[in-house]
Amino acid sequence: MHSGDRDQLLIWFQERGLSHLAANLLDAARPVTTILAQMMYLMDPLVHTARFNAEILGNLLEDPEQMEGFIADLREEDQHQ
Repeated sequence: MHSGDRDQLLIWFQERGLSHLAANLLDAARPVTTILAQMMYLMDPLVHTARFNAEILGNLLEDPEQMEGFIADLREEDQHQ
């Protein structure tokens, strides 16, 4: 995953005040991330916008290290709000 893609997703959650909620949901979803990633790939054509790309989230869910970093970034952004 490109850092620009990850940053775009991070900004999307931050602009909507969803950083805290997203971090908690991703943290709780660890046991089913593979299934959720597949759901993101299926949903992408329906929810894809210029600012939100479900495929990026799907890629993130498939990589445990990337997901850990993203959760940490979401929590950090939440503390700055």
